[in-house]
Amino acid sequence: MIERVKFFKLKDKKSKKIRKNIQLRIGLVGLGHIAEYQLKALQQLPRFFKIVGVCDANPQKQAQIQNNTPFFTNVIDLLKSVDMDVVLVSTSVDSHFEVAKIILESGRNILIEKPATSNLNELKVLVEISQQKNLFFNVAFHAAFANDLLWFLKFINQSPEKLGPITGFHCAFYDPYIKNGILLPEAHFLKGSWLDSGINALSVIGQLVNIDSLKIEEVILTKLPQYNCEIQGTVRFIFSPENSLKIGRGSINTNWATRFNYKATHLYFGYSGNEFILHHSRQQVLLRNKKGKTIIIADCSENRSRLVNHYMGLFRDFYSRITTGENNLDYALKLHTILFSATKQRLI
Repeated sequence: MIERVKFFKLKDKKSKKIRKNIQLRIGLVGLGHIAEYQLKALQQLPRFFKIVGVCDANPQKQAQIQNNTPFFTNVIDLLKSVDMDVVLVSTSVDSHFEVAKIILESGRNILIEKPATSNLNELKVLVEISQQKNLFFNVAFHAAFANDLLWFLKFINQSPEKLGPITGFHCAFYDPYIKNGILLPEAHFLKGSWLDSGINALSVIGQLVNIDSLKIEEVILTKLPQYNCEIQGTVRFIFSPENSLKIGRGSINTNWATRFNYKATHLYFGYSGNEFILHHSRQQVLLRNKKGKTIIIADCSENRSRLVNHYMGLFRDFYSRITTGENNLDYALKLHTILFSATKQRLI
């Protein structure tokens, strides 16, 4: 039987920890194009979460919500009317700061979609508020919970000496947000391919190499006059492979103009000569041998869509974190520092 208690009994007054085996009452703010997958993932995890309130500025979005869950078009009304243990913020990126600030100041814990804010200073302000109020604040990096990535992390940890360190990587994160020369409506709120997908790629790479050693070497961000954001980004890095004196090199490419929905990470092990491909779109892990032949070594779909699997993993991780009081803010600040550093370097 799932224990449910009022919010003020969930936490010790001197700690951010929430007791285990509690079904968390979660509120959703923002029902964008990602909400379909968030909702399906939460429905798969009734032991951990119960949706108790939803907010979106568009009243027509209420049709997406089941079981007569209270619906609001104003976040303040939601906060005044519904007891919630945590609020998931998935509004447009440029509204994240304002919305999250209101929620934190109301005394609620937050899980906020990536990128957390439009700039690093805003994120630091939110972190400071959460610490002052002793609230749990976590950033949702859904791509870091890709089943293919999780499988590969277990695989390389079993015999790291056979493969050696990762000496190179290339991430390709493409979304078909430009159709017939027109930027699709859902892309307007994402503020560019690098901000939207660059943070996804960084959250994947951050699980594989030492993020503290990752340094930007070159940046090319492309913005065309007809679009009010950049549509393509190429960022090249150097990093220090584990237990190696050599320099590793990597790149992340984001693009909205390819007409493909394609996401993959290539990993190069220079000492052993292996190349692995984490095909995120197919949820597969592939090995490319020295002769150029590629074979599938793992299929991780579990008969669910990629994004549903991402969010199921993310929500499980969040539940574990909030019950132990271990947020991911140090890591989030490192990723966002790299993300925003790239936007300042070059735009053509």
